[in-house]
Amino acid sequence: MFQDNPLLAQLKQQIQENLPKKEGTIKATEKGFGFLEVDAKNSFFIPPPYMKKCMHGDKVVAIIRTEKEREVAEPQELVEQGVTRFIGRVKLFKGKLNVTPDHPQLKKLTLKAKTIKGLKSDELKEGDWVVAQLIRHPLKGDNGFFVEITEKITDADDKIAPWWVTLAQNDLPNTEPEGLDTWEIKDDAALERVDLTDMPFVTIDGESTKDMDDALYAKKREDGQFELTIAIADPTAYITPEDSMDKVARERGFTIYLPGRNIPMLPRDLADDLCSLIENEVRPAICCQVTVDAEGVIADDIKFFAANIKSHARLAYDHVSDWLETGSCEKWQPTEEIAKVVTDLSEFAKARANWRETHAVVFPDRPDYRFELSEDNDVVAIHADMRRTANRLVEESMITANICAGRAISKAFGYGVFNTHLGFKATN
Repeated sequence: MFQDNPLLAQLKQQIQENLPKKEGTIKATEKGFGFLEVDAKNSFFIPPPYMKKCMHGDKVVAIIRTEKEREVAEPQELVEQGVTRFIGRVKLFKGKLNVTPDHPQLKKLTLKAKTIKGLKSDELKEGDWVVAQLIRHPLKGDNGFFVEITEKITDADDKIAPWWVTLAQNDLPNTEPEGLDTWEIKDDAALERVDLTDMPFVTIDGESTKDMDDALYAKKREDGQFELTIAIADPTAYITPEDSMDKVARERGFTIYLPGRNIPMLPRDLADDLCSLIENEVRPAICCQVTVDAEGVIADDIKFFAANIKSHARLAYDHVSDWLETGSCEKWQPTEEIAKVVTDLSEFAKARANWRETHAVVFPDRPDYRFELSEDNDVVAIHADMRRTANRLVEESMITANICAGRAISKAFGYGVFNTHLGFKATN
């Protein structure tokens, strides 16, 4: 007799309107209950039945009432949805498609799902990794949560699924851009590239590196000062601002490095060939020239210019480090000319390192971790590689180039483009 009674519904509404309300953020737990985090000092318990109307991270308005001598929060209004796009794994119940979010506070949720047009549900198997969008929410008046699968990331049994999942989580591409059948030099008619092909540049990289994007040269003068030239591969020789490839490169912004592989910002025929500073091959580059004194102080005679350069030696970190640290290397013996360049680069790097130790914030050395993968992508080992002499040599050169670029841009424009690190995610 009380079912659908308008007077009873009105009374219930009046009671709820008179109850106190709080706005806060939902914090879910693995045990089914949660909390309404109002601020740093105040939170309210949310029983499991009420948690079925909300999700971790939701910003809501909740009614605060007393139940069993305890204040509890019942979410009533959605202010901001905490989860929209997310990564999950397929769950099949009696042939019906569901998704479990890949999130510490959401992993026990199983959400009903459908696929977008063009993605067939019968091609998805138990445990497959997918990208999904939350399209229905109980606090929006919908009958339960519902998601739409927008993309399949990879199969459940893919051994390198973590790499593809990480890319998908950050909405990053998992393939390199498509290249062209032929590439042509597109330098502006007014641009003159300085011919530095006789300057004995060297590249120092890992033994398997193909995209060698910087080459170095240093000469120590009799007065103890160093003449430093840093050459950076110049893809703008092939790509103009009007090209579609320029838009792709601007959207990507950088090459993505993963264990055992990379995803270049540019097509591989550019990154690994035409714009790679390969030994004895003439390549377009942007060069930075500057003088650094014996104490490591960078002078004001900074010059940036376009050039054609040629690497005179393709060197490996470990070989150069062995030679500099012990005076010999079984696998590599430099010519007299290259030995002089490497020695002068090393002395320049020591001068800069000493200057930064005194005048700047320097982080302690930490190893670089390198995954060793088998041919079928099993992780065979994880190696901790300490930064050695050759690594520091390259790092000091690139830090110097960045300082010079900052000074030049500040002088010419007053501001420039730079990267910032957003910090650690709250879920980590």
